[in-house]
Amino acid sequence: MQKTIMLESVIKSGPSKDGPEWGSDVVAAMLHRMDIEYVAVMPGASFRGMQDSFVNHIGNKDPGLLLCIHENSAVGIARGYARASGKPMGVILHNVVGLLAGSMGIFDSWIDRSPMLIIGSTGPVDAAKRRPLIDGMHTANVQGNLVRDFTKWDDQPASFAALTEALLRANRIARQEPPGPVYVCVSTDIQEAPVPSDFVLPDQTRFAPAASPFPPPELVEQAASWLCKSRFPVAIADRSGRDETSSKALVDLAEMLAMPVLDQGWAWRSFPSPHDLDFTGDEKAILSKADVVLALDCTDLAGETADLPAGVKIINISSDELLHRGFTAEYQALPAVDLPILASPATALPELLRCCKAKIEADTSSGSRVEGRRTQLGAFKAELSARQAALIASNRAGQRLTETSLWTGLAEQLANEPYCITVGNSRRQAPGVMKLGTGLSLDLSGEAGGAVGMMVPVAIGSAIVVSKHGQLPVAVIGDGEFLAGSSAIWTAAKYRIPSLIVVNNNRSFLSDEHHQVRMAELRNRPTENAGVAMSLVDPSCEIVSVAKGFGAIGIGPITSYDEYLAALSEAIPMVRDGKCVVVECLTEYRKLNVFKERDSGRT
Repeated sequence: MQKTIMLESVIKSGPSKDGPEWGSDVVAAMLHRMDIEYVAVMPGASFRGMQDSFVNHIGNKDPGLLLCIHENSAVGIARGYARASGKPMGVILHNVVGLLAGSMGIFDSWIDRSPMLIIGSTGPVDAAKRRPLIDGMHTANVQGNLVRDFTKWDDQPASFAALTEALLRANRIARQEPPGPVYVCVSTDIQEAPVPSDFVLPDQTRFAPAASPFPPPELVEQAASWLCKSRFPVAIADRSGRDETSSKALVDLAEMLAMPVLDQGWAWRSFPSPHDLDFTGDEKAILSKADVVLALDCTDLAGETADLPAGVKIINISSDELLHRGFTAEYQALPAVDLPILASPATALPELLRCCKAKIEADTSSGSRVEGRRTQLGAFKAELSARQAALIASNRAGQRLTETSLWTGLAEQLANEPYCITVGNSRRQAPGVMKLGTGLSLDLSGEAGGAVGMMVPVAIGSAIVVSKHGQLPVAVIGDGEFLAGSSAIWTAAKYRIPSLIVVNNNRSFLSDEHHQVRMAELRNRPTENAGVAMSLVDPSCEIVSVAKGFGAIGIGPITSYDEYLAALSEAIPMVRDGKCVVVECLTEYRKLNVFKERDSGRT
């Protein structure tokens, strides 16, 4: 598989000084210095200066431009890149309208805690310099107001010195824990103004992000004491999977303590599967036995621990509350905890591991306690595995194509392939089928935020990083999601971004159709009408034709399991060769209530 994607070459190199000549050159040069690899763009006249600078001043390399045909595709690709790499990609959005079009993706990136450097533009700040009609429509005061409630920081600099400072600060804030999107608006005045000959770019190395906050040693000591003396400790891991360091430390800690792990990650998986200590899917039974819970950067800790028995101690390791705002309640209900540790799990877990190891070595009675728990968990795991196998068997039989079939087929065909699930929840109806490890073999699945049409661009953005590490990028996406975000397929085809995208085409917005069934049942009304304004039939959407129309390879529609295995066998070598391949599968409706949602009793 290719190590880098195929950027467009500059046809002719124009004359250019080593230093920036125009304001927009400053932007391009600063992003180059800040190690931004790519910038996703949907063209617009308001950043014509920056477009010229990226192409003709720095030669469309480091960063190189990725052309998209919708703003949410640009933002989604950057989001996927950040999820896989932990680093920000650049995005340029055209003026007020481009920012409005991309704002849904920015909101999802905010909820995802994905670092992202978004650059916008506006018409002349000086009203006397505005062209008739269009500049008035495209000039906001101040443009960052549109996204201020779901970005970490924004600015609209008015001089070259302020511009360089804004970009340095944005880069630092975006990467700082907890990470997230930032927005800098560069007016056309600044972009198209000549740079004075004595202007010098600052040394970006002196403005690097600071290290993550270090946990207070006494709190780590207390947490270690509780865990080592615990009768039945349980870990709940969520956003901690963003960092490979925390994932590996969690594995070592769980194995040392014989501690079951419940992996609740929305956007990242934090614990390998299959693993003897992975009890994801058996939350209620495992938590009912807990006396100490170790929570790692949980999105909804209050919800996860709502049914805990009285007296259970909760240790909460997270720095997320440093980012909480008042626009939405995405921070969820305020959890009651006994030991809050305001630190990143990537920083705290290695220290906690070290401290626990020292305590266990010093306590001669701890070995028998841990081994006794390990034996007990072995029996629990066998029971869980049997229930999961029965679930898979009930949803995967013969030539039927179901959501479970899609995952079992992938597991069969990818058995000898290094791969990464960039989008898709294999644990929902096929738990334990896909082998998920740590680092870039980790499942990056998730739909945090719920913006429609984001999963295809997220898969493409993740694939940029995953493919560089020799992993086969694999996504399983619903038909509604695919259709809403399908324009990103064109970007993947243009730049030879390899990706295997399996479309679970059940011909419906099925999640919402299930809600209509639920409403009808509660109100004693006919459930047969649940598909009205939900079903994607009459006419059915030809997903393979959509994929081919955007330049990808389309296979299908597939209607049987053997046909699906043959399609995967055909697709995988093409993905290895740098192609984007879409396999359309006509699946059965997912049965209602096959999986239980954690809804705290809400219907």
